[in-house]
Amino acid sequence: MPPPRANPRSASRCWVVTASDLLEGDVIYLGHNGRWQRQLAYARLFHHPEHAEEARCSLHPDTVIGAYVSEMDEVLGRPLPRGLRERLRSLGPGNRPLGKQMSGSS
Repeated sequence: MPPPRANPRSASRCWVVTASDLLEGDVIYLGHNGRWQRQLAYARLFHHPEHAEEARCSLHPDTVIGAYVSEMDEVLGRPLPRGLRERLRSLGPGNRPLGKQMSGSS
């Protein structure tokens, strides 16, 4: 099933904290329980960018690299990337089907 498209009338803004896993190289997202998740659908949604930035600053960078706050559209309670870069990152490697692409999830 394809992900829902962002409709300007039904979408609201949210922010997620994203990074790269230092050992695996995967794109990861900060989850609700403070643990890193590999699927965007399990990311913790922040409704104020300041709160997302506070969460990012409180991270212990022992297993992640390049953590930053990314703006998303929230549709039906799920984050959807606003830009091409984040859409590509959420899908996984583009050179061959690996990881997320094999399972069909993002």
